[in-house]
Amino acid sequence: ATPGRRFPPKSTNTIAKMRTSSQAPRPNMSSSKAHYGPLYRDENHYGKTGRLTVFKAQNLASSLFSKIGIGTSLLDAQLLLGFVLKKTRLEIQLSRDLLLSKVESVQFLKLVARRLCYEPIAYIMNEKEFFGLSYYVTKDVLIPRPDTETVVLECLKILPDNEKRVVFDICTGSGAIAITLLSERKKAVLVASDISFRALE
Repeated sequence: ATPGRRFPPKSTNTIAKMRTSSQAPRPNMSSSKAHYGPLYRDENHYGKTGRLTVFKAQNLASSLFSKIGIGTSLLDAQLLLGFVLKKTRLEIQLSRDLLLSKVESVQFLKLVARRLCYEPIAYIMNEKEFFGLSYYVTKDVLIPRPDTETVVLECLKILPDNEKRVVFDICTGSGAIAITLLSERKKAVLVASDISFRALE
């Protein structure tokens, strides 16, 4: 650009089009209070005890997720609560009156803030279930998808159960396919490779 050159300001119509072009506006995370401030201000969430209950935390997080278009809002809220409290979804549902400690509340709020930035639950929890097994996942690998289980099923059809076969999994990522095949075919030899050293770690 030429030094000192001024570009004409965008028209009101242009700005309006830019605002409506995206499917779901990304939240402004410059101020955390914009998203979970009600947890600190509203007595309906903390009550007279000054502490947050599982039920209130679940409802608040679910409401915030819904407002930004997350279709699995309730599920995500329960998963994050379970992750913090080390409980299953069923235990979370049965522990609605359980009070969170201050440390647990802060940890939960941090996870909620990350989800409000559209970070996938699997990356937040570093865990994803695939073919009945739990895998450790980070941002260095793609999240195992349910439809990829079809690939595993097709491989199992052509892999004999009682024969030693060598299978190569190129670009293995999380290793979900290779590990799942090995768990189903004990005599198989799996060679998994990836160009990313971080993925292999």
